[in-house]
Amino acid sequence: MSAEAWIVWYSCGVMAQLGRREERTSTLPYRVFHPFARLHLRVNPFGEVPEAERGGLVVPVVELRPLAEWLKAPGRAVEFLGECGHGKSSHLHALRDLMRAPGGMPVLTRFGPDERAKARAVPRAPVSFVDESQLLSGRERRRLFQRSGSFALGTHESHAEELRSRGFDCRTVIVDTNDFENVKRIVAGRIAWARDGEGSPPQVSEATLRRLHTKCGADLRLLGDELYDLYQRWVSEGGCDDDI
Repeated sequence: MSAEAWIVWYSCGVMAQLGRREERTSTLPYRVFHPFARLHLRVNPFGEVPEAERGGLVVPVVELRPLAEWLKAPGRAVEFLGECGHGKSSHLHALRDLMRAPGGMPVLTRFGPDERAKARAVPRAPVSFVDESQLLSGRERRRLFQRSGSFALGTHESHAEELRSRGFDCRTVIVDTNDFENVKRIVAGRIAWARDGEGSPPQVSEATLRRLHTKCGADLRLLGDELYDLYQRWVSEGGCDDDI
């Protein structure tokens, strides 16, 4: 074999080996370095959920599809009423998902405790979605409710009287998920969402979930914090003992 032929033969062999190695190791960074991979999870099931995916994880306290259809007529309002961590925002996200139009997803305006909430921050739309609407002053709410269209609100305080005085047909949904079967479905849904598609992730025992339900009540945020810590412990300690 001439020197030139040997070089071509050797180069082809090296490239073939590199190709096979690339194919073999293409998933290694995830498998080797991702801490939740050995639990058959992409992420901690009880960590932050991307906003676009929140609505799909809700176990609603009412049927949302009929509510979405009802809201399409102007002059209507629904308020999801409850304490922090009970699922008001998640219900708003789920309702908004059902009202996706060809032009895109309705805008959801969320006010924070450290800002001066203003009605002008809410875009005009056939259905305006506003979270933490109790942070609007009475004057700003009056400005907001002067608009035509309909409203979907997440709030700690009921605005039903104000809305009805402005001529709105208002429905109030009390968001209270203090039902153990509902909690079980929520937890199962979060674990299924985080599953990486291979194998079976570790589950939280019913005994542990009952203890946490007794401790946290309807506060899903607090329950999620407890379960987040549990899964972090499973990753760091290498076990799946859920005695917490």
